Amino acid sequence: MNQLELAAGPILRTYERLHLSGVYLTTLVLVGSVEWFEVGPDPTITACRSLTIWFGLALLSGRIWGRWLSWILPAATLFPLTYLNVDTNGDARWWDWTGQPASHAPCWGIAALSAFIGLASFFLTPWHWKKLRTKKF
Repeated sequence: MNQLELAAGPILRTYERLHLSGVYLTTLVLVGSVEWFEVGPDPTITACRSLTIWFGLALLSGRIWGRWLSWILPAATLFPLTYLNVDTNGDARWWDWTGQPASHAPCWGIAALSAFIGLASFFLTPWHWKKLRTKKF
């Protein structure tokens, strides 16, 4: 089945892209709505930023270990975000995207990088890599 998924035709890949977009946007709207009504705008932005980071990590994990194991990289972030998230002064570390305010630029950089790498790993399938290597510019 894994080989079938890797060699799927263009119609199946189109449905995969639509499904991926729909699930991400639905989750973003649901999480954002609940956060907005329960705690306000700043935690909502932080939660949506966190969701974007975990989304990118899940896509990358799915490319590395297969779709059934796409939870590995997001789950791997739980230990550092839970136990290593404060420095000796008790302040949140710069990379702790769950503890920094909504306007924290390095966390937005992490979110953009995670989303970019995750989407690139989703869209650049093995046959796209072969096509790019053989293409002459």
